[in-house]
Amino acid sequence: MPGQPLNFLDRPVKISYRSKTRISIRIAPDLTILVSAPPRTPHSRIQTLLEEQNQWIEKQLESYKTIQDQFPSLTFQDQSQIMFQGQPFTLSLHHSEITTAPFIEHQSIHIHAPKHTLNQTRSEVIKMLQTMFSGYLHDWTHPYRQCFKQPITSITIKDLKSRWGSCSTNGQLTFNWRLMIAPPSVGRYVAIHECCHLEHMNHSSEFWELVASLDPTYKESKQWLKTYGHFLLNYI
Repeated sequence: MPGQPLNFLDRPVKISYRSKTRISIRIAPDLTILVSAPPRTPHSRIQTLLEEQNQWIEKQLESYKTIQDQFPSLTFQDQSQIMFQGQPFTLSLHHSEITTAPFIEHQSIHIHAPKHTLNQTRSEVIKMLQTMFSGYLHDWTHPYRQCFKQPITSITIKDLKSRWGSCSTNGQLTFNWRLMIAPPSVGRYVAIHECCHLEHMNHSSEFWELVASLDPTYKESKQWLKTYGHFLLNYI
Protein backbone atom coordinates (compact mmCIF):
# COMPACT_ATOMS: atom_id res chain seq x y z
CA MET A 1 0.00 0.00 0.00
CA PRO A 2 1.25 3.54 -0.78
CA GLY A 3 2.60 5.37 2.25
CA GLN A 4 3.75 2.28 4.16
CA PRO A 5 7.51 2.22 4.92
CA LEU A 6 9.72 -0.19 3.03
CA ASN A 7 13.37 -1.09 3.61
CA PHE A 8 15.87 -3.11 1.61
CA LEU A 9 19.48 -3.98 2.48
CA ASP A 10 19.03 -1.92 5.68
CA ARG A 11 18.39 1.17 3.54
CA PRO A 12 15.12 3.14 3.39
CA VAL A 13 13.12 2.79 0.18
CA LYS A 14 11.20 5.83 -1.06
CA ILE A 15 8.43 5.05 -3.53
CA SER A 16 6.96 7.57 -5.97
CA TYR A 17 3.80 6.52 -7.74
CA ARG A 18 3.65 8.04 -11.20
CA SER A 19 1.81 7.58 -14.47
CA LYS A 20 4.23 5.18 -16.09
CA THR A 21 4.20 1.61 -17.30
CA ARG A 22 7.23 0.13 -15.54
CA ILE A 23 9.11 0.24 -12.25
CA SER A 24 12.50 1.98 -12.11
CA ILE A 25 15.12 2.01 -9.35
CA ARG A 26 17.89 4.49 -8.59
CA ILE A 27 20.06 5.47 -5.63
CA ALA A 28 19.90 8.94 -4.06
CA PRO A 29 23.02 10.78 -2.81
CA ASP A 30 22.00 10.00 0.80
CA LEU A 31 21.90 6.29 -0.17
CA THR A 32 18.12 6.10 -0.06
CA ILE A 33 16.74 3.64 -2.62
CA LEU A 34 14.32 5.51 -4.88
CA VAL A 35 11.60 3.59 -6.70
CA SER A 36 9.23 5.00 -9.33
CA ALA A 37 6.23 2.80 -10.00
CA PRO A 38 2.81 2.91 -11.68
CA PRO A 39 -0.11 3.83 -9.38
CA ARG A 40 -1.43 1.04 -7.16
CA THR A 41 1.67 -1.13 -7.61
CA PRO A 42 1.67 -3.44 -4.55
CA HIS A 43 4.65 -3.45 -2.22
CA SER A 44 5.05 -7.16 -2.84
CA ARG A 45 5.77 -6.49 -6.53
CA ILE A 46 8.31 -3.78 -5.63
CA GLN A 47 9.93 -6.06 -3.03
CA THR A 48 10.26 -8.81 -5.64
CA LEU A 49 11.93 -6.46 -8.11
CA LEU A 50 14.33 -5.17 -5.43
CA GLU A 51 15.36 -8.75 -4.67
CA GLU A 52 15.82 -9.47 -8.38
CA GLN A 53 18.06 -6.39 -8.67
CA ASN A 54 19.89 -7.13 -5.42
CA GLN A 55 23.40 -7.38 -6.92
CA TRP A 56 23.00 -4.20 -8.96
CA ILE A 57 21.67 -2.27 -5.94
CA GLU A 58 24.52 -3.49 -3.72
CA LYS A 59 27.06 -2.45 -6.36
CA GLN A 60 25.48 1.00 -6.69
CA LEU A 61 25.35 1.50 -2.92
CA GLU A 62 29.02 0.54 -2.56
CA SER A 63 29.97 2.89 -5.39
CA TYR A 64 27.99 5.73 -3.83
CA LYS A 65 29.56 5.11 -0.42
CA THR A 66 32.99 5.46 -2.03
CA ILE A 67 31.93 8.72 -3.64
CA GLN A 68 30.36 9.91 -0.39
CA ASP A 69 33.73 9.48 1.34
CA GLN A 70 35.08 12.22 -0.96
CA PHE A 71 32.69 14.70 0.65
CA PRO A 72 33.11 15.10 4.43
CA SER A 73 29.88 15.43 6.38
CA LEU A 74 28.93 19.04 6.99
CA THR A 75 28.24 20.23 10.53
CA PHE A 76 29.39 23.87 10.19
CA GLN A 77 31.01 23.51 13.60
CA ASP A 78 34.45 24.86 14.51
CA GLN A 79 37.24 22.67 13.07
CA SER A 80 34.81 20.66 10.95
CA GLN A 81 35.60 19.81 7.33
CA ILE A 82 34.15 21.33 4.17
CA MET A 83 34.96 20.74 0.50
CA PHE A 84 36.33 23.73 -1.41
CA GLN A 85 37.86 23.64 -4.90
CA GLY A 86 37.83 19.85 -4.77
CA GLN A 87 39.81 19.66 -1.52
CA PRO A 88 38.85 19.34 2.17
CA PHE A 89 39.26 22.55 4.15
CA THR A 90 38.92 23.13 7.89
CA LEU A 91 36.21 25.52 9.02
CA SER A 92 37.74 27.78 11.68
CA LEU A 93 35.26 29.90 13.68
CA HIS A 94 36.52 32.86 15.72
CA HIS A 95 34.51 34.90 18.24
CA SER A 96 34.97 38.64 17.70
CA GLU A 97 33.17 41.93 18.35
CA ILE A 98 32.29 42.43 14.69
CA THR A 99 31.73 40.27 11.64
CA THR A 100 34.45 40.46 9.01
CA ALA A 101 34.64 38.96 5.54
CA PRO A 102 35.54 35.23 5.61
CA PHE A 103 38.99 34.42 4.24
CA ILE A 104 41.12 31.38 3.41
CA GLU A 105 44.53 30.72 4.93
CA HIS A 106 46.59 27.55 5.34
CA GLN A 107 43.88 25.18 4.05
CA SER A 108 41.34 26.71 6.46
CA ILE A 109 38.28 28.88 5.97
CA HIS A 110 38.28 31.54 8.71
CA ILE A 111 35.09 33.26 9.87
CA HIS A 112 35.20 36.03 12.49
CA ALA A 113 31.85 36.96 14.02
CA PRO A 114 30.09 37.57 17.36
CA LYS A 115 29.17 34.36 19.13
CA HIS A 116 25.41 34.84 18.67
CA THR A 117 25.80 35.18 14.89
CA LEU A 118 27.90 32.07 14.37
CA ASN A 119 24.64 30.17 13.98
CA GLN A 120 24.64 31.80 10.54
CA THR A 121 27.86 29.99 9.60
CA ARG A 122 26.20 28.24 6.66
CA SER A 123 25.04 31.49 5.09
CA GLU A 124 28.45 33.11 5.69
CA VAL A 125 30.27 30.23 4.00
CA ILE A 126 27.87 30.30 1.04
CA LYS A 127 28.29 34.06 0.73
CA MET A 128 32.08 33.67 0.71
CA LEU A 129 31.95 30.90 -1.90
CA GLN A 130 29.71 32.99 -4.14
CA THR A 131 31.98 36.03 -3.87
CA MET A 132 35.09 34.02 -4.67
CA PHE A 133 33.34 32.18 -7.48
CA SER A 134 32.50 35.51 -9.08
CA GLY A 135 36.20 36.29 -9.33
CA TYR A 136 36.99 32.92 -10.84
CA LEU A 137 34.18 33.28 -13.38
CA HIS A 138 35.63 36.61 -14.48
CA ASP A 139 39.00 34.96 -15.12
CA TRP A 140 37.46 32.01 -16.94
CA THR A 141 35.09 33.97 -19.18
CA HIS A 142 36.92 37.26 -19.78
CA PRO A 143 39.03 35.97 -22.72
CA TYR A 144 35.83 35.11 -24.60
CA ARG A 145 33.67 38.18 -23.92
CA GLN A 146 33.92 39.41 -27.52
CA CYS A 147 35.17 36.31 -29.32
CA PHE A 148 31.95 34.75 -30.58
CA LYS A 149 28.88 35.67 -32.62
CA GLN A 150 27.10 36.83 -29.48
CA PRO A 151 29.15 38.76 -26.89
CA ILE A 152 28.64 38.16 -23.17
CA THR A 153 26.11 40.69 -21.86
CA SER A 154 25.88 39.56 -18.22
CA ILE A 155 27.05 36.89 -15.79
CA THR A 156 24.79 35.75 -12.94
CA ILE A 157 25.45 33.31 -10.10
CA LYS A 158 22.47 31.38 -8.75
CA ASP A 159 21.63 28.43 -6.55
CA LEU A 160 20.49 26.21 -9.41
CA LYS A 161 18.86 22.94 -8.41
CA SER A 162 19.73 20.72 -11.36
CA ARG A 163 21.94 22.63 -13.81
CA TRP A 164 25.54 23.83 -13.77
CA GLY A 165 25.07 26.73 -16.14
CA SER A 166 23.09 28.21 -19.00
CA CYS A 167 23.49 30.63 -21.89
CA SER A 168 20.68 32.70 -23.39
CA THR A 169 20.47 33.85 -27.00
CA ASN A 170 21.22 37.42 -25.90
CA GLY A 171 24.48 36.51 -24.16
CA GLN A 172 23.32 36.16 -20.57
CA LEU A 173 25.37 33.51 -18.76
CA THR A 174 24.17 31.90 -15.54
CA PHE A 175 26.25 29.59 -13.32
CA ASN A 176 25.65 27.41 -10.29
CA TRP A 177 27.76 28.70 -7.38
CA ARG A 178 28.20 25.11 -6.12
CA LEU A 179 30.83 24.67 -8.83
CA MET A 180 33.15 26.44 -6.41
CA ILE A 181 33.13 23.21 -4.37
CA ALA A 182 34.43 21.24 -7.35
CA PRO A 183 38.04 21.27 -8.62
CA PRO A 184 38.87 24.50 -10.51
CA SER A 185 39.24 22.59 -13.78
CA VAL A 186 35.58 21.57 -13.53
CA GLY A 187 34.35 25.12 -12.99
CA ARG A 188 36.50 26.33 -15.86
CA TYR A 189 35.07 23.63 -18.13
CA VAL A 190 31.49 24.69 -17.38
CA ALA A 191 32.42 28.34 -18.00
CA ILE A 192 33.97 27.45 -21.36
CA HIS A 193 31.02 25.19 -22.20
CA GLU A 194 28.55 28.03 -21.74
CA CYS A 195 30.78 30.51 -23.58
CA CYS A 196 30.87 28.16 -26.56
CA HIS A 197 27.08 28.40 -26.71
CA LEU A 198 27.62 32.03 -27.68
CA GLU A 199 28.82 30.59 -31.00
CA HIS A 200 26.75 27.40 -31.21
CA MET A 201 23.40 27.38 -29.38
CA ASN A 202 23.32 23.57 -29.50
CA HIS A 203 25.41 20.50 -28.75
CA SER A 204 26.46 19.76 -32.32
CA SER A 205 29.80 18.26 -33.30
CA GLU A 206 30.97 21.80 -34.12
CA PHE A 207 30.10 22.87 -30.57
CA TRP A 208 32.12 20.07 -28.98
CA GLU A 209 35.04 20.70 -31.33
CA LEU A 210 35.07 24.32 -30.13
CA VAL A 211 34.95 23.21 -26.48
CA ALA A 212 37.85 20.80 -27.09
CA SER A 213 39.93 23.52 -28.77
CA LEU A 214 39.57 25.72 -25.67
CA ASP A 215 39.70 22.96 -23.05
CA PRO A 216 41.49 19.84 -24.39
CA THR A 217 40.85 17.91 -21.14
CA TYR A 218 37.14 18.81 -20.90
CA LYS A 219 36.07 15.14 -20.99
CA GLU A 220 37.71 14.57 -17.59
CA SER A 221 35.73 17.43 -16.08
CA LYS A 222 32.56 16.25 -17.76
CA GLN A 223 33.07 12.79 -16.25
CA TRP A 224 33.77 14.32 -12.82
CA LEU A 225 30.37 16.04 -12.92
CA LYS A 226 28.70 12.83 -14.04
CA THR A 227 30.26 10.96 -11.12
CA TYR A 228 29.99 13.54 -8.33
CA GLY A 229 27.31 15.91 -9.60
CA HIS A 230 24.42 14.57 -7.50
CA PHE A 231 26.49 14.91 -4.34
CA LEU A 232 27.63 18.39 -5.29
CA LEU A 233 24.04 19.57 -5.80
CA ASN A 234 23.07 18.23 -2.38
CA TYR A 235 26.26 19.02 -0.48
CA ILE A 236 25.43 22.38 1.08
